[in-house]
Amino acid sequence: MESINGYKPSPVFCKIKEITNGDFNNMELYLHIIEQQIEKFYFSGPIMRGKNQFQLYPLFFLYKVLLEIGKLTGEYKISDKEFYYWICTSTNYNDYKNVVHSILHSRKHNNLQQLDKIDTRYDRIIEVLPQFDLGSGSGRPEYYALKSDYLSKVKSKVLMFEFIKSIQKDYIGSIPNGTINKDKYKDFLTKNISLIPKLR
Repeated sequence: MESINGYKPSPVFCKIKEITNGDFNNMELYLHIIEQQIEKFYFSGPIMRGKNQFQLYPLFFLYKVLLEIGKLTGEYKISDKEFYYWICTSTNYNDYKNVVHSILHSRKHNNLQQLDKIDTRYDRIIEVLPQFDLGSGSGRPEYYALKSDYLSKVKSKVLMFEFIKSIQKDYIGSIPNGTINKDKYKDFLTKNISLIPKLR
């Protein structure tokens, strides 16, 4: 495809255009590509000088917390407060155990204070994904929940993601992110390629 104003459309855009024949309103035809691209989002950067850095695939972190909460409570769901308190402030995937413990502890003691809404706009990104129920609300999520019909799919994704992490010394270099191989990561984002090797 020819460049537009000096910019060349990405392979992802070209694939979606091919699938839809240019009718981008028919999102169901390329929803799997949108999901694939959102899964590749990687947050990185310093929080404060001398402190830990964000190094996180946020969608997989949210998946993991919801799955662990569901395993312990039978309900794969967290409130909007719990999301803002812990999901938005976590910096590393391995934080999930502490996050789950903190959420359950705060529920038991009912000690979550009211806080101003944090405008992460992340809910606007994931609201298109069919595996999530964000409640009806007033334009913002009331909660974050995994739909039961998608639990098996999400569990499989998380298992594969954790497998990648477990062998990262040998493998993660081939999956660029915002900290490792930044140029390759930028290129990776534009490709019609899944983060999960099994789905490639």
